[in-house]
Amino acid sequence: MFCVSVLQTVTVAPLPGITNAETLPLAWQGDDGEGSGVAAYYLQRQLNGGNWIEHGSGSATYTATVVALAPEGVYRFRVRASDHAGRESGWATSQAVIADRTPPTLTLTLSEDSAYAHATGDTLYYSDSSGAFTVT
Repeated sequence: MFCVSVLQTVTVAPLPGITNAETLPLAWQGDDGEGSGVAAYYLQRQLNGGNWIEHGSGSATYTATVVALAPEGVYRFRVRASDHAGRESGWATSQAVIADRTPPTLTLTLSEDSAYAHATGDTLYYSDSSGAFTVT
């Protein structure tokens, strides 16, 4: 009797939808069922819908890594496995991760009707006829 096993699946762990971090830990797991065993993983990343670029490959113990997120943008990651018999799984793709390290800006325009305004450090104090406001 001759039995052929098929490389089963690769699963990518959930990622945050948005991050301000400069690095991102990735984790995945492959399963070859009763087959010859996972021989290697292949990791690719995509930035802002561009081409997939190889980020790492070749190790059966390649189950976690930290990816540098530079520049800012929308990242996707995908990984596949190959087994000792040379078969490859399909690509398992992560959800999109937005890398955003740019702080928001605030513009406040004071009119001539403002009775009082001054700034201390990062805080602006002003008031008008309806009361006092503080913006930090």
